[in-house]
Amino acid sequence: FLQNTSFPDFGDNCTVYVVFAYANFAETTQGVIDVSTGALNTGFNIGYDTTSLQVAQARDATIMRTITSDNILDGVFRSHHFRNTGASLIYTINDISVGTVAYTAPNPNTLSQLNIGQLIGAPTYRLRGDIAELIIYNTTHTSDQISQMQNYLNNKWAVY
Repeated sequence: FLQNTSFPDFGDNCTVYVVFAYANFAETTQGVIDVSTGALNTGFNIGYDTTSLQVAQARDATIMRTITSDNILDGVFRSHHFRNTGASLIYTINDISVGTVAYTAPNPNTLSQLNIGQLIGAPTYRLRGDIAELIIYNTTHTSDQISQMQNYLNNKWAVY
């Protein structure tokens, strides 16, 4: 797992593209990307929980919001796209919308810790699988930019 504790202003507006596969089907909770203040239950993440079929989560001072999907613990590589607009989090898998939840980054923004392959503050919630490619932008992409990136990832990795 990779951790960066000085990733400034990541939570205000960002776009994340990641191609990965969950390879271990026995694990109930796996973390892929987590952005937070460094404390558990702050910020947002991409991960999977077999109990709730949760694929993404937004956590702010008042509530935890989740986005769910079908069971994807099958070892198949998929292209995941996660966008924070400053007011909401939007999640797609293989260019198909999975969900949108309201989200407001802390003010002042203290989301400066980025974990790849494990949820922050929960070391047992780590990815049992493979990441083929990860691309992070500190801006919210337009629809055209998203289409270009999804086409690039699909052409490179043949995920859908």
